[in-house]
Amino acid sequence: MGTWTAFYVQTSDVKKVEKTLTQLLKGSTFRVKHQQGYTNWPSKWTQEEGIPEFMAIGKGQEDWVTIKHNTFDKLEHWAAFISEELATTVIVSFAHSVSGLHYLAIHQSGRLIKETGELLMNDIIGYVRQYGLQMEFDYSETRWTTIDLGPEGGETVGDLEQKILNPTAKPWWKFW
Repeated sequence: MGTWTAFYVQTSDVKKVEKTLTQLLKGSTFRVKHQQGYTNWPSKWTQEEGIPEFMAIGKGQEDWVTIKHNTFDKLEHWAAFISEELATTVIVSFAHSVSGLHYLAIHQSGRLIKETGELLMNDIIGYVRQYGLQMEFDYSETRWTTIDLGPEGGETVGDLEQKILNPTAKPWWKFW
């Protein structure tokens, strides 16, 4: 799995989620791009803490909007605000398989109802199914709205995939 940082908002209204996120970013400079493919995302993963520099908002399944982002900050204020503003459930999760860090928080209508760092990622995936959430889906089949707070340019996820799948230089250990 590697690194996983996301919010899940129980709603089918992507536009309301986008509007709520931009309210949280008031006073910041950012760019919004609509109808982005997964491979067009900037490669900005990840930062230790603070507000995300990058977010991708998409509807990967019915009744849930996914917000992928690039920070390991718990963003409690954000989750509480979004869940209260939209009067809904917001699930926050992040994981880093190398360090063994796993986190889950569930907010309903602005109130924190569950928070744990003791579940494994497979347990988290299983636990949230009771809310009707399927955390894993094919990102390439979803059109994303991206919010980017960092400088424009740089490598994209697609660029990195191409380097991995089609390396141009021989690995250091190949001498033939």
